[in-house]
Amino acid sequence: MNPDLHPERRQARVRQLTKTLRKQSNVWYTDATPYSRRPSFWAVACNYPKTCFTACTVPTPNIAAAEECAIALAIVRVTDSRNPITIVTDSQDAYRTISNGLGSPRTLAVSRTICDMHSLPQINFIWAGGLEGNEAAHDWACECTNQDPFDRSVSPSLHWHPLLTYSDILHYYHETRQHYPNPSRHFTRQQTTILRLIQTNTYPHPKLFSRIYPGTYSDQSTRCKIDKATLAHITRACPKAPPTFIKSHHDWGAALHSNDPEIRLQLARLDLDAPAPVARPHEGTGVSGCTRDRGDLAVLTRVAEVRELGNIGTD
Repeated sequence: MNPDLHPERRQARVRQLTKTLRKQSNVWYTDATPYSRRPSFWAVACNYPKTCFTACTVPTPNIAAAEECAIALAIVRVTDSRNPITIVTDSQDAYRTISNGLGSPRTLAVSRTICDMHSLPQINFIWAGGLEGNEAAHDWACECTNQDPFDRSVSPSLHWHPLLTYSDILHYYHETRQHYPNPSRHFTRQQTTILRLIQTNTYPHPKLFSRIYPGTYSDQSTRCKIDKATLAHITRACPKAPPTFIKSHHDWGAALHSNDPEIRLQLARLDLDAPAPVARPHEGTGVSGCTRDRGDLAVLTRVAEVRELGNIGTD
């Protein structure tokens, strides 16, 4: 869960884990912060809200290895406990590695300080970020390395949360390149198609049909009979169009980026009432024209003829 791409989901998970961990008496938080002038990390483990800390310097340029060492420090610190222990880390890579019983050579060196591995209590690992304990461990690590804990000059998205798997890479590019929200799962296939065409400004409008078939379709609006029937005109600018919730270009842009499913549904239905191209007889071909106004659903049925628009499914 990337902190930049999923802030709301991250905050919801923080609230849930805070309630759960508050009931436990022995919770350790781990973190690692780099030194500013050498390729090393300061690994720290703390039992927030208590004031017990343990830390060490990890001479490695790998942030994941340093986070693993921080988890190992927490394990070493709780060897004498008889109660279940919870260790929270904000590193997904370190969490996966330790959970699978693996680790870097530095982590193994720290783990060898445990005298009796069979005497360890039950340890539960949690991967989560943004908790108060995470922030406390981070602040203390920054203090020990003479750094500002609020310095955000380096974006945490890629530097501290590396993309290690194909799924992570694919999901990251999908989230960062998506400019408009997805249609609701309750939308019909037709509504989904219309909304996507509107969002990408590729909805087949009369002016576009007139350019493709200049002798068959008129580019004028069938309602006001004055202006060119562009997508902007038939959706929000035509003075003869029924009143809608779109009053300006700003309202149109806000509606396109809105996460409210009701607004997206209104967009899909808004274009259903827009006028279709006015067909007129083609000279010398005997093709009969049609001057009757139709809804935008009729426009979609003609997409099979307009291959330049791509493959678009309709119900």
